[in-house]
Amino acid sequence: MMDRMEKEIEKIVFLMEIKKEKHVFSKEILPSHKKRMDDISNTIYRDYDLKKFMNLSFPEGDDIKKEIEDLKSIEVDKEKVEKLDEVQGSFEKLLKKNGIKAPSDMMSELIKKSGSVILKLKYHYNRPRPFQWAKENNVELNGVDLESSQSPSFPSGHAGQAVITALVLSELYPELEEKLKDLAQEISYSRNMAKVHYPSDTKVGKEVARDMFEYLKESGELDKLFKKYGVKKNTKK
Repeated sequence: MMDRMEKEIEKIVFLMEIKKEKHVFSKEILPSHKKRMDDISNTIYRDYDLKKFMNLSFPEGDDIKKEIEDLKSIEVDKEKVEKLDEVQGSFEKLLKKNGIKAPSDMMSELIKKSGSVILKLKYHYNRPRPFQWAKENNVELNGVDLESSQSPSFPSGHAGQAVITALVLSELYPELEEKLKDLAQEISYSRNMAKVHYPSDTKVGKEVARDMFEYLKESGELDKLFKKYGVKKNTKK
């Protein structure tokens, strides 16, 4: 009961910060987010170097208007957006549809810890969400209100988590590689459809995910992850 109340208070504080701050996502870091970022050194990404992504740029000022127009042109499918909002569940359904029991525990660790790394980049850039820009500039954006949009916009966590999940699962089930990558693309695009991410957010989220995947393979952390959860690669393609 107490945990639920604390989460509600945290959400209220977060929403108040959004309203007060115009040029950044928020002046405050949610305690739950800070905890996740502080724990990165204890995860599969303990030796991952984020510095290469610390000096990126994204559209600002008048250049944002082009991205906003791109978002406005996307027809919203609320049901699809809400369905794809759950990254792990979406991949589990795909695997089940193809007769495969999902390695859910492994997927959970991969998705959560990958999200923590991307979260660190999010707060580094602290980019406001499209709906914040739209409200400040009296623009009707017609997006979808999602609980998962309570962090800075750049880069997209969902895009990153979806891509790295697809890449890792493709190592295990190469026969499903195309379907897995198609699903990752769907999830990434759904964030633009919902108007919770700019196209530049999703683009960089994917780039970070591909780099994290290479790190997991080269460092041996991916094989350790497979071994930890007793999952084996399917050599048939």
